[in-house]
Amino acid sequence: MRQSVLSAVGEQRRALIARAGAADRARLDQYFTSVREMEGKLALQLQKPPPAQACIRPVEPAVLPANIDMTDQSVRRTNHKLMAELLAMGLACNQTRAFNMTFSAAAADLHQAGETTGYHQLTHEELIDRAIGYQPKVDRYAIYSMEAFAEFVTALASVREGAGTLLDNCMVFAHSEVSYAKNHDVSGVPVMIAGRAGGRLKPGIHVRGGGQPITRIGLTAQQVMGVGTDSWGFDAMQARQPVSEILA
Repeated sequence: MRQSVLSAVGEQRRALIARAGAADRARLDQYFTSVREMEGKLALQLQKPPPAQACIRPVEPAVLPANIDMTDQSVRRTNHKLMAELLAMGLACNQTRAFNMTFSAAAADLHQAGETTGYHQLTHEELIDRAIGYQPKVDRYAIYSMEAFAEFVTALASVREGAGTLLDNCMVFAHSEVSYAKNHDVSGVPVMIAGRAGGRLKPGIHVRGGGQPITRIGLTAQQVMGVGTDSWGFDAMQARQPVSEILA
């Protein structure tokens, strides 16, 4: 059962190749190569994973009521924290190496309990408080989002891995949907990168984009993760220089 299927039919395979012409032999060789590559992938998946010291079974959370409002920001925060902890354990247990986490989708539907106007609608309708220079309720939702991101990063940082933490071995790319919410401006969208990517990133650095295309962030992320590319994006959004200030 452990034998390669190509070895199991080796005699028939050699007989078939002997009768085939040059072109057919080339096509057969491609086919047999693809079969062997598939066998290699299956064999890798059947291997027992290396021990993960931090891998533990998470505590089962309480069951939420069936009619709970998932757009309530406090409920969303609770669920997001649980998902962050579950994802951190999935990484610690080597169940995945890549992830995507969303706190609120585009045109956010979040709202505060007791209020009828939600986050997205407020960005359009709330007046700017002239004394402080911004929309106070919209600002409150932005703080909720940043607190949720902090909880997400904390979940990764709380898992020990090797000489450091899971966060030390990760690169978390986080961003807002827009920059200035009232007119949905996409110039200068704030971006945050957490983690050290196994020592390839320097944390704690603020870089001003200065009008450079945001694709520089994507190019930097790809190069940090070992993707062999020297440019990313098209036309005016093409980036050729990574954000070198954060590279270790």
